[in-house]
Amino acid sequence: MDPNQSNKQPDSEPSGAERRKNKRFSIETPLQWRLKDEKSAVWAEESLLDISISGAAFSATQPLATGTSVSLRISPPEGATVDPNHPPVLIVGTVRNSAPIGEGRYRNGVEFSRMYFLFAEWGRKLRS
Repeated sequence: MDPNQSNKQPDSEPSGAERRKNKRFSIETPLQWRLKDEKSAVWAEESLLDISISGAAFSATQPLATGTSVSLRISPPEGATVDPNHPPVLIVGTVRNSAPIGEGRYRNGVEFSRMYFLFAEWGRKLRS
């Protein structure tokens, strides 16, 4: 081995969990999505997997391309709000990653266009 070379391995890219700035909460609740620019499109019914104040992941029957702008409607999970009739929260975000999770489903990770502190409150209420 050349004495001028280091044994150190090159730094690898951090995983999604290591790159996240905000705590994610595992919350499964109904979610609807559509492409942001297709306002006349029907909302696809899917399921939220996890959420933070700055992003979320949801299960879907198709992968979404990185950089795609999407609109999401997230229904509050039971027990997360005082009002049991709380309407879904409408959010715009950008797909940051998509990966197969089995059985013809994909995990699509979305970064929100702004932070939603409401979701941290949902996570705290559901943990207690």
